[in-house]
Amino acid sequence: MKLYGSRLCPFVDRIKLILAFKKVKYENINVNLNLKTKEFLNLTPFGKVPVLLTDDGKPIYESAAIYQYVNDVYPKPIDLMSKDPYMRAMQRTWVYFANTRLSKSLYEYLFNQDPEKEEALKNQLNKNLKLLEFEGLNTLQGLNGNHSAFFLGEDNNQLPSMPDMMYLPFLVRLEVLKHFKGFDHNFVRIKELAKVNMEQSYYKDNKELPTLDEIIKGYTPYVKGEMKMKEDWIL
Repeated sequence: MKLYGSRLCPFVDRIKLILAFKKVKYENINVNLNLKTKEFLNLTPFGKVPVLLTDDGKPIYESAAIYQYVNDVYPKPIDLMSKDPYMRAMQRTWVYFANTRLSKSLYEYLFNQDPEKEEALKNQLNKNLKLLEFEGLNTLQGLNGNHSAFFLGEDNNQLPSMPDMMYLPFLVRLEVLKHFKGFDHNFVRIKELAKVNMEQSYYKDNKELPTLDEIIKGYTPYVKGEMKMKEDWIL
């Protein structure tokens, strides 16, 4: 199995997290997104990372699809999708929120070069974090009995579920944002979610993930406006 990705891409990090959790061995291949090879472009019509090449040579692209594939093919130690149909729907709903709203507002604020837009972008990120805290995390935790700090708040032997690993790379990027712009938030459940996931071996012992210092160094020219991120990829 091969994972084609970029060292600093949060969507690639998602797959590295689930592969580590499921204890799946794979070959990590870093793609130069400024100079994509023919080999890579033959794997995906979108030209984006991540791409997972299965053991039988079939490519899968888009992080949510790859994540679901890995969870289906490797059911141990647990199925990361809830057995309850409503909770499965909520898992997918809030992953969609991360993909379309939270990540967008985070990166727009982080890489903004227009001082006149700074406050509005900060407010939009705070608005999305508030939605995640109260409509997502608090609501689901309440429905599941407030047993743990993981995303669904279930007991489940204190183990994560799909959204934990889908959100974690962006929770790490909030620390990067704090470094560059002094941004912090007071949302208790989001802080607990970040803490409990960062304490797990799939994150803290995962050598394939970039360190916080690596991300900060890699992001610096983009935050300073010395380089501009291309539309078809995200750091």
